[in-house]
Amino acid sequence: MTNHTRRVLTAVVAIPPIVIISLLGGVYFFLLVAVISVIALIEFYSLVKLKSANPLVFVGCVAGVIVSFCFFSDSFLNFLNDRIFYSEGISFPSQSQLLIIVFLLSIIVVCVIELFRNKGSAILNISTTILGVVYIPFFLGTLIGIRELFQQVSFPVFRYFQ
Repeated sequence: MTNHTRRVLTAVVAIPPIVIISLLGGVYFFLLVAVISVIALIEFYSLVKLKSANPLVFVGCVAGVIVSFCFFSDSFLNFLNDRIFYSEGISFPSQSQLLIIVFLLSIIVVCVIELFRNKGSAILNISTTILGVVYIPFFLGTLIGIRELFQQVSFPVFRYFQ
């Protein structure tokens, strides 16, 4: 099987489920983007290991899924508030606040783990781990934000210009 045939076969098999999941949106689209983020992070970290860095792969992948969830958190909170509970008092952080909290906690966790690990350059390991989280899940997570911006509940223009 040639490389071209393999690519065409992959496209024929993979494109219909991706389009269907993109049209469904919601949790399905979040899971699709989270899985793609984890696969891309593992690939990124394997490439970085070739350049003599030792990133924290598990911590980076967990932080990547949480960063992807930050872009889905508004829809998730609307679901919780509408169906499960309604609370007054301290509110859940907004999407941007939650993203900043996740980035700061990720940096702290990576630095603390790297403090007790003795594998090569600590600064190189920390920077490659954090770069992977910022570079891949953050930019792929914006797809979730864009997809959830145009929900099927109402026409998008009516949502912002009422």
